[in-house]
Amino acid sequence: MSAINLLTDALERCSADEANGVELFPAYTRLKRSVERALEALYETPKPKPLPVPSVPNAGATYGREIVQPVYEAAAHIAGVKLADVFSRGRKRELAVARHAAMTVLAGHTSMTLVDIGRSCGGRDHSTALHGITVTRGERTAGGGPRAALAARIETLLAMKGAHETHENKTR
Repeated sequence: MSAINLLTDALERCSADEANGVELFPAYTRLKRSVERALEALYETPKPKPLPVPSVPNAGATYGREIVQPVYEAAAHIAGVKLADVFSRGRKRELAVARHAAMTVLAGHTSMTLVDIGRSCGGRDHSTALHGITVTRGERTAGGGPRAALAARIETLLAMKGAHETHENKTR
């Protein structure tokens, strides 16, 4: 039985004792409150951090948040992971696939350096960005894979979004 289950069971027993009129000792009551706060903190969903934008002199509109954020948002959405998890230190396969695909799209559609791409993905190193891009491009060359498929879907989504925005601007 996991620690979380043990703590939850203990809290349920405490609540049942209180409901039955059993008086709890003050130390026991303090412990119960501490456990409740710990469980609340454990289950609290972290608020996503604002997306870092590379600090590059003369960063134009196609280089800043306007392109970086939608790429990472699309990668997270398509991969079925939280945006905050894409920037986390998590090493799960689905997170790495989303990061690598986003890095590849940024490398192909912006003039960002590897250092800037790495920084925009949670402060990672340029070698991490290079590895992600190399693996994704290798999958594309080999005929497909999860990273290559995700990168293609991100590019399609961004192209559709760009076409939609262009259409909206023409109709105004």
